[in-house]
Amino acid sequence: MTVLVTGAAGFIGYHVAERLLARGERVVRLDDTNPSYNPNLKQLRAGRLAAHSDFGIVRADIADPGVVVGCLERAGWFIWRLRRGALVPRASLRE
Repeated sequence: MTVLVTGAAGFIGYHVAERLLARGERVVRLDDTNPSYNPNLKQLRAGRLAAHSDFGIVRADIADPGVVVGCLERAGWFIWRLRRGALVPRASLRE
């Protein structure tokens, strides 16, 4: 089965994708690779996932409906994660 995971370079998405790959599922990561937090950590996680032959990536913005529909048509399941930056204004994180 193919599972679409958004935010697979983030903490939760990465661990979910890793677990799915360990189970033998095919994982497609839909991500715009924005620098919402430590880009080096995101690159490290993405590199670990990319080492799996059953891992693919679509670099695009989840706000693009054409891309999302195309990905969903190829995936049997999807895990939709909103990035932290979309949920909490960065200014409020410092308060």
